Amino acid sequence: MDKNDISTVLNKSNPNETTSTQSEKEEEELEIDAFNKNPCMPLFLDVLDHLHTHFPSTDHSQMPKWMSELHSKLTTRGTHPNIQMFIAKLIINRPHVFEVYSESFFPGLLELSLSSHVTASPGLHYFLRDLCILFLRWPVLPNTSYLRQLASSLLDHLLKNLVYSQTVITRANMDIFKLIVERWKDNVVINKLEVFEMLAKEAKAYRIVGLEVVGILLSNDLPAYDPEKDGAHLNQFHFFERLLRNLSFAARDVYSAAAEVSGLILKQRNQSRYSKSKLSQSDATGPFEQLLRDHINSMFQKLNLDRLLLCLEKITNADPSFLDYFHIKLFDILPTLVGEKKVMALRLVLLRLEHLPDLYKKLQPLLKIFITHRHDEAQQTILKILLQMLRSGLIHPSQMTLLLNHLTSTFVNHNSDSCRELFLDIIMWLYECEEIDKESRDALR
Repeated sequence: MDKNDISTVLNKSNPNETTSTQSEKEEEELEIDAFNKNPCMPLFLDVLDHLHTHFPSTDHSQMPKWMSELHSKLTTRGTHPNIQMFIAKLIINRPHVFEVYSESFFPGLLELSLSSHVTASPGLHYFLRDLCILFLRWPVLPNTSYLRQLASSLLDHLLKNLVYSQTVITRANMDIFKLIVERWKDNVVINKLEVFEMLAKEAKAYRIVGLEVVGILLSNDLPAYDPEKDGAHLNQFHFFERLLRNLSFAARDVYSAAAEVSGLILKQRNQSRYSKSKLSQSDATGPFEQLLRDHINSMFQKLNLDRLLLCLEKITNADPSFLDYFHIKLFDILPTLVGEKKVMALRLVLLRLEHLPDLYKKLQPLLKIFITHRHDEAQQTILKILLQMLRSGLIHPSQMTLLLNHLTSTFVNHNSDSCRELFLDIIMWLYECEEIDKESRDALR
């Protein structure tokens, strides 16, 4: 079984098969590790299957005697760690057998996952990963103060071991972390100090993972920074400042991720204005927006256009209103842009079109060039802008008719199907508009 195919493991069904068939099936799926290679493992599993099938428990309030003995061995402090881990591996191999009593086994397994015998080995190794997947398969939650503390400590340990030299392993680790946060988000506290350290690491892999962790929190309605939980050991300004420094990092995938996370932080802040969240938007984001504006202004000053436009795109995809602070500067550089940069800038205009003041006045000197210059994506985007302006009343039909010659000569036989369709949509809209005079309507025919 592929260790990295976590979704397959979690979605595995538990059909009501005969003992021999189910045993043979699950034995074939056992991974080759130190515990499963032990000659006792298949024998114990056969016994478990036999007991579970032929002597099922009818009283779910009390474990059967044989299971109670395993539970006792697992949770007794004097039990040798190898025995505890072997019992845990039995449970991992037969999770459906023990699921009815998962609330009883969960504390002991959670304690085991944090024991020195498990955490001493470097990285998120197979045994710890198997335990995490078991916790995800079971419906039990860390719903007591003690269990919440243990669960938070486990997430802290996972955080410290997310990054691995092989990207595929890092991705698998991130998947597990993401799923656990989704399941336990109301019962755990995330150690932001560890995230804070990641965001300043020399290697970009740590920075990307740190930013993705923040993104996971935000996607689960958890704040990037929580003054109540993080304020005692981490300064809010320093946390956001370090996060935003990644906008200036050399690697494109790092500053792209930082911009995307920044947009999500702004989006969460805006949503909190209309919710009954315990944290006010000012408490949760503090100086963040001003720091972000400063970074974007710096990019404008340095004319670092590739970085600037990508960051604005990522931020405004989550929070379009952020562009309101920069639309004047965007129009200042728009005439100088070519190729993909021009397309990105026009997409930003399209995204916030109805909220940009004097839009036609700013675009009018550039429209002829944008319409006639051969670049399919740019032409398609300017047509979308013109059509949306017509529909929104941001351009008068009579103003639009002044562009008809340029539009007709450019798009009647254009190579792009999308451009021709948008051109025809504009023509149809103008033709059906009551404000168009007869002469203009005849010309449209």
